[in-house]
Amino acid sequence: MPDRALQAAWLAAAVLALATLRAQQALTVSPAHPSFRTVVLGVLPDAQSVAVGAAAGIQWTASVNPDPASDPAWVVLNGGNGPVTGTASGSFQVGVRPWMAGTKAPGTYSETVTVASANGVKATIRVTWTVVPHSPDPAFRYLSGPTGCQKTRDFPDADTCVVPEEWPSPMKPPARGEAYRDPNFGATIRVLSDPDCAHAYSTPSAISAGNSYVLVWCSNGPRVLDARTGRELYKPPAHDRSARWDARNDSFYYFMEGSRIQRVDVASHKVSTLIDYASGSRRLTSIQSGGTGDTSKDNWLPFWAPNEHQVCALDIDQLQTYCADYSRILGLPVGFIDFTLIAKGVDRPTGKRYVILVCVPSLAVFSVNQAAGRLDFEYRGPENPESKGNHDGVCDPGEKCLATPHSDTFEDSSGTQYLVWNSDTQSPCEFSLATYRINAGPKILTDVELGGGRRRIMAIDKCSGPGPWPKDDHIGCAKSSPYCVISTTYNVVKSPEDQSPVQRTPHESEVFVMRDNGAEILRLAQLRSLRFTTDGDDGYWTQSRASISNDGSLVIADTNFSQPKKVRTILIETGIKRPAQLR
Repeated sequence: MPDRALQAAWLAAAVLALATLRAQQALTVSPAHPSFRTVVLGVLPDAQSVAVGAAAGIQWTASVNPDPASDPAWVVLNGGNGPVTGTASGSFQVGVRPWMAGTKAPGTYSETVTVASANGVKATIRVTWTVVPHSPDPAFRYLSGPTGCQKTRDFPDADTCVVPEEWPSPMKPPARGEAYRDPNFGATIRVLSDPDCAHAYSTPSAISAGNSYVLVWCSNGPRVLDARTGRELYKPPAHDRSARWDARNDSFYYFMEGSRIQRVDVASHKVSTLIDYASGSRRLTSIQSGGTGDTSKDNWLPFWAPNEHQVCALDIDQLQTYCADYSRILGLPVGFIDFTLIAKGVDRPTGKRYVILVCVPSLAVFSVNQAAGRLDFEYRGPENPESKGNHDGVCDPGEKCLATPHSDTFEDSSGTQYLVWNSDTQSPCEFSLATYRINAGPKILTDVELGGGRRRIMAIDKCSGPGPWPKDDHIGCAKSSPYCVISTTYNVVKSPEDQSPVQRTPHESEVFVMRDNGAEILRLAQLRSLRFTTDGDDGYWTQSRASISNDGSLVIADTNFSQPKKVRTILIETGIKRPAQLR
């Protein structure tokens, strides 16, 4: 028995020693199968961390085994080309080579990473990368032409045009009431005002519900013009430029003054108070809507009350108001508020009516709770996935987040509600038009092909082209039809003495219309509005800031026809037929 006990003890000690030796030599990795999923021309995916388990003093090296069909390997370690070394337990980053993320064709790709210790033990990591196709490009349509335009680089359309009678020998402006056809794209353009009159902005729309009137501001105040002739019909009392036309009544529009919403009746030349929030249960001392935004297709109007920290939506037809305290919502404190937006209608997939407080550091989305008589908080604008933050999708201090883009709301033909704006992106490096599905919530900035809300529609300009990108851009969307108008400016500010020609770049100083969620782009006209060094602050008004009628049939814009300090309001016919429900 003693001998057997001794043998058992010896065997146990040997097993323990062998296990200890194996533990000292063991090498583990986690995860063993990291994967990436991107969309063609989409956002570069974040690198992923791989943990290495090794005993103290054990050295190891991680190296990429490239796919024979990939030159160079698409996997990078710690962002570089070479192997990564370490001692004992540690970690390294596995990522996708950045420039390949913008060029890789759709498909699933695989490469391996080998982690080998100095004592010859190895562990293998299999990395997969799935690239999904992006949504189809829109169809491009023209009323005629395009004439004098050519396709450059990889744009899907004839993106760059030569414009007849452009600077330094610009066309002679037609007189008020006269019209001409755009020589590049064929739209009919009518001059509605003499110099020194401009409409307010891309939103709210400058055109009344029935397309009878156009609201403009001249040097001596607001004016209502006949939309067909430009004849002045009414000089309303002075008010700010945030006036909104009623969605149904062709004669009514509204503006905010102190705690009141005032209604202007163009036909009767009367101004009355629609509602005064200084009295009643809400006791709001001052209300604002900002210079951007509009009423919904069924007459809801958003605003905020800065002193009481309320964001609200008024049902104009029923005179019912729904509010929320934006100082109590989740996320970083609300800072500067730029404007408010309301969805064009109720979002059909969710049954919600969205109200948006466009503010820094991240906008706030609410929905109307009619049963409870309030607005319910939905979510905050998430962290930009291309920012240099922690990429957790939440807006943290110092991060670039969805805050105050040049934007408008849009309803597609299925009843789904979106935000629309043009944005700069790194992958691909371009200035592009995109839509953002509001009901996607915090995933609103994630590509739709990956389950999010962002759909890239078209490239307006690209980083690698001649000249700078468009200097500015604006978007306005129709209330009662699935159309948005997009206008861009010239890339330069000219001295009147500079007689050198304008350097043409893609979609420069142009107006076009998007139908539905990127189904079609209708290019309409060149805007010919060149900014000059002598304009001073008034140079802002050389930006055309196109707005669109409820039915999508008309566009209102501004242009100086390349004449310093002579901005005029123009009307552009889109050729789009008025929907039956609006006739």
